[in-house]
Amino acid sequence: MDKYKNDIYIKLYEALSEENISFYGATDKKIKKALDVTKEHILNKVNKLLKGLGDENKLQIENKSSKLFDDWSSIQTILDIGFEKSDKLCDLKKQKSLKRKAETSEYLLTGPANKKLKIEKPQLYFKTLVDNTDSGPFKPKLSYKPHYIEPLEISLQLVPAEAGVPEHYKNPYSVEITKQEYNGLIYKKQDPIHYLPFNETNALFITSDEELKGMVADLKKYTELAIDLEHHDLRSYYGITCLMQISTRDQDYIIDTLVLRDELTQLNEVFCDPNIVKVLHGAFMDIIWLQRDFGLYIVSLFDTYHASRSLGFRKNSLAFLLSHYANFDADKQYQLADWRQRPLTPELLSYARSDTHFLLYIFDMLRNELLTKHKMTHVLEESRKVAMRRFENNTYRPDSLSALVYSVQDKSKPWMYLARNYYIPERWDSLVEAIFKWRDEIARKEDENPRYIMSNQFLLKLVTEKPQTASAVLATEGLITNYIKSNANFIANLIKNAVMNIQDENDPNIDKSKVHSANLDSIRVEDIINERQNFGRMIAHTSEEVVSSGNTSSALFKSVFQVPYQLWNHLSLPSSFFSSSKKLTLDDIKSREQVVEKEFKLEIKLSNPHLESLVEVVPVVEANENDESAANEVSVDEKESDGEDVVILKPHRLEQRNKSFKEKQEVESIQNQDIIPLDYTTGSKMLINHDKKRKKGNKQKTQMAAKKDFNPYEEKRIDMKEKKGKVLKGMNRKRTGSGKSISFKKR
Repeated sequence: MDKYKNDIYIKLYEALSEENISFYGATDKKIKKALDVTKEHILNKVNKLLKGLGDENKLQIENKSSKLFDDWSSIQTILDIGFEKSDKLCDLKKQKSLKRKAETSEYLLTGPANKKLKIEKPQLYFKTLVDNTDSGPFKPKLSYKPHYIEPLEISLQLVPAEAGVPEHYKNPYSVEITKQEYNGLIYKKQDPIHYLPFNETNALFITSDEELKGMVADLKKYTELAIDLEHHDLRSYYGITCLMQISTRDQDYIIDTLVLRDELTQLNEVFCDPNIVKVLHGAFMDIIWLQRDFGLYIVSLFDTYHASRSLGFRKNSLAFLLSHYANFDADKQYQLADWRQRPLTPELLSYARSDTHFLLYIFDMLRNELLTKHKMTHVLEESRKVAMRRFENNTYRPDSLSALVYSVQDKSKPWMYLARNYYIPERWDSLVEAIFKWRDEIARKEDENPRYIMSNQFLLKLVTEKPQTASAVLATEGLITNYIKSNANFIANLIKNAVMNIQDENDPNIDKSKVHSANLDSIRVEDIINERQNFGRMIAHTSEEVVSSGNTSSALFKSVFQVPYQLWNHLSLPSSFFSSSKKLTLDDIKSREQVVEKEFKLEIKLSNPHLESLVEVVPVVEANENDESAANEVSVDEKESDGEDVVILKPHRLEQRNKSFKEKQEVESIQNQDIIPLDYTTGSKMLINHDKKRKKGNKQKTQMAAKKDFNPYEEKRIDMKEKKGKVLKGMNRKRTGSGKSISFKKR
């Protein structure tokens, strides 16, 4: 807005400088009065400026034009002195700023940020091995719950599944986070406590359980703590927290979380204490890492990121806050360093300590500004939402994205998102899915990042080129990892099978309803007969056990339901066989086996003609209404079976199968004919209807023509194309141009 006003004033000045102001003042009294007032105002400003340049200056400009021009040289001298003094002050301030930056950055030692080191995976030495399976929802790693309102037993109850949200465990400290009040000091303005000089303090590196317990005892003395984490996710499926920094007003701590991974749960005594404010910057991922790796939760969180957003800062990063409040230049080249390396270099230790060393002083400054602008309540509400976040396994994440739930894969079908992002056609989605799932399975098993197993670019390269041999896979352009080399044959077969399935699905000549016949063609008849014989022997053996034990239900079901599922797809025993509670004899088993054999062969005959030619055809017997045996067979459906009865197939099932078999034969006979027979029974009716429609159409046309009467005054319409052709024909035209583009113009 000020810049806009200045532009207006400059334009007005330029416009007025070109005009004779005194002339307008002589002609108009109002203009003259305004000019005098403005002139006096400007002279007062100039005199104040001259007086402020130094006590030795006694020059004052009066309201006389002659005096102004007479003393102009003096004014020029004074202005030169003023400009010289301002330059000196600017240089002095700049030197102080540079000196301050040099002091603060002196101990952020420079060096290579990412050295290529061969680091052994620390997960191999964890006492509790990393579990990357999705066999169930993520369960909080809590064995006891300090500072609780809701008991641990209730907090660890499984929440049933709802619409769009699978079963899960809630954040065990959700009640404490929402209901417990912050320390009252956070609502009071206080003088900021300045941080200790960075170059005069050192951090304590915690590597043992005894040192950890001593640190926890010291942390309980304070009302504010600054916390930060360093994470690594390139060589781990979910990622691992490698370092934790905690700062008080007097001491900085750096904790080796790789060594003390299973002992850090005791920090909940401090982290869950509502009377201690935990200050973090951008804690939305730190909250996830703490609970996933260590079972740690935070109550009374103050997130400086949301504080900076509420105050309207132009940037919200920690580097900006360090520069703004502490005049500290944070070197972020170490942000992506490999924090698994041990021992840590002095550069990495210095960087890690700087993230929390100044954070409590920044908290003091932000707290006072938030209280002045009445925005503290909003920042604490946003901080509570961050502390409420929970980690969840990929399979059990909600269907819709939620800010309160985090999982590594935030989409139900991530392979489809990857394919659309790189413009892979939809027909190859199944191939992308197959390679993606293989990569994910290997990554879980080896506890590696899927991108380390195979990069997304290489995966998409395989989809586009579709190599179907191991040598072709290894010849694909891109980064070939050891996992790709050792599984090249498997990847090639995976691609080959996926491509064949996709081609079969897209082939219009293949009948999708008969796809199952290809599987039946690969089954040998000897295997089917052997399975049937084994089934009969098993039932006979079971009946003997039932007779000896006297218990027909438990022993029978225990043996029968262990039959392979392939056999159950082709057999359908009557329910009365299993419901019978009487003793079974071997003759009963044999008679029922004959019935099952007939039904089994009929199933083969109706399911696949290839197997039909290899198995003895079963004659189909039609039921006779006058036959007494047919009546007895029908009654089998209505009455309960006795142990002595022989169960016969139901007549309605035989009729249904005979009917379908006849229809199938009729269709095959029609398809084998050269000319498909037509049905002429409705032909005459179709011709009559067609003739009626044709006559009706002609009648309507004649009626429309009769309605149009002759009008002698009607002007004759002229066809514009015909008229234009006649006009052009009578014109003399001259050809201009050459080649393909030819035009004509009037002479």
